[in-house]
Amino acid sequence: MTEHPSRSVASASLSGVVFTVVAAGAIVLSGAIATFGSLVLRARLHLGHWPRPQSGNPFTGTYSPSSIDPKSFGLHCEVAYLFTLAAFYVVPVAAVTLVLSHLVPRTRPPAALTALFLCAAALAAGLIVLDPGGFAHWFAD
Repeated sequence: MTEHPSRSVASASLSGVVFTVVAAGAIVLSGAIATFGSLVLRARLHLGHWPRPQSGNPFTGTYSPSSIDPKSFGLHCEVAYLFTLAAFYVVPVAAVTLVLSHLVPRTRPPAALTALFLCAAALAAGLIVLDPGGFAHWFAD
């Protein structure tokens, strides 16, 4: 029994959409990690030490200002912010698309793209949750 031609065209079209959405998720995550990391390194080179967020309470005398405002790096900070903002919208859509694509075998993206997306998502989640050095706090401050 052969498959109806319209089904194969729809499956190919859907496969292209899945590939595009998952690739967009991987690109946005990789861009967010790269621009954020390079912003932190740029601040490190500028200051001579790692940037730190503000801390303490000004009313109790324990306040310590941040070492440098990320916005002082202009366009670099804006690009990192835009990638981060895009990640909050693109990544959940890409994750749901990836999960749903595994229900229909012909729409699955290539294994390398799936691995890239999952590795980037795991790295981004680890950086946000663990926040080594307080850099995410510094950036959001």
